[in-house]
Amino acid sequence: MARGNQRDLARAKREKEKSKMKSGTNKSGTQMQQENETAAEIMRRKQAACMFNQPLAALSSIDFRIQLRTNTTSLLEQKMLTTLVADARKAAAGLAGKK
Repeated sequence: MARGNQRDLARAKREKEKSKMKSGTNKSGTQMQQENETAAEIMRRKQAACMFNQPLAALSSIDFRIQLRTNTTSLLEQKMLTTLVADARKAAAGLAGKK
C-alpha cells in the first residue's frame, strides 16, 4: 500500500467534478421544441429566398441574354421575355426590401 488513500480521494474528487458538470441540457421539452421550430422556420425562409433568387440570377446572366437573342424567333418574344426578366428583378427588389 504505497499510495494509501490517494486513490479513494482522487475518485471522490472526480465524482464531485462530474456532479458539477450536468449532462444534457437545462431546457425543458417545450423549450427545446420551440427552439427547434424557430430554427426550422428560419431555415424554411432561407430556402425559399434561395429558391427565388437562383432563377433570377439565371435570368439576369449574360449567357441567358445571348440565348434569348439567338433562340427566339420573333421580336415580340424577345420583348416579352425581357419584360419578364424586368418584372422578376422588381419583385426581387421588393422582397429584399421587406426582409
